[in-house]
Amino acid sequence: MRYLPLCFSLFLLGFSSPAKDSGDAHILTNPFARIPLEADNDAEFKSLQTNQDGAAAGIDCIRGKPDRWIDEGHPEVAKAAFHSLSATNSIEIVTLRTGDRIEILNYGCDSSSVGIRYLGGRDKASLKDLKHWFRIASNELKTIHHLVNRQKGTPFDLANDAKALETAKQNLVLGKEINIEGDGNDFQQARVSVLSVEKSPDKRSVVVISLNRGPL
Repeated sequence: MRYLPLCFSLFLLGFSSPAKDSGDAHILTNPFARIPLEADNDAEFKSLQTNQDGAAAGIDCIRGKPDRWIDEGHPEVAKAAFHSLSATNSIEIVTLRTGDRIEILNYGCDSSSVGIRYLGGRDKASLKDLKHWFRIASNELKTIHHLVNRQKGTPFDLANDAKALETAKQNLVLGKEINIEGDGNDFQQARVSVLSVEKSPDKRSVVVISLNRGPL
């Protein structure tokens, strides 16, 4: 069954684009806001294809064609699918044997941007308890790191990204990027953010994480 999640805080449309909050920090929007949970066909991903797709707009993109992250043959993977949306945009959908579902959206033109939506188990924690949800997001990145195809790897140091979320303790804000020490310098430094925390109608956790690097 497909359904839209019940949003907390960042129910924003479109792809990741910076906006200003009162503290002058860049706040990113949720790239999955228009996409129902458990979408599984190209038609349902149409809005992803028509938003911020530089290649489709005739712009010469520095970023190359994205590839799968997850090892399809990993024993913890029950089902995996990969949808190429354009020359630079794709979405990978993985269902684990635990029932967890991972959606990995690769996009960007002059930067490397990745949105991750993780549908986990039931969680009674308040959506306002950001320390709890940052720890959950960290654990989810660790899970993805564990499942990555080791021969291909990823453009991001997922273990380091997870650590940054795990150790973040003050001024926690949804959508605010955290610079990843040790993963690139200047414009090439990776950044991680927890974009949104939601609960599905059946009370499962829905966490959206953003990874960015660039401009390249």
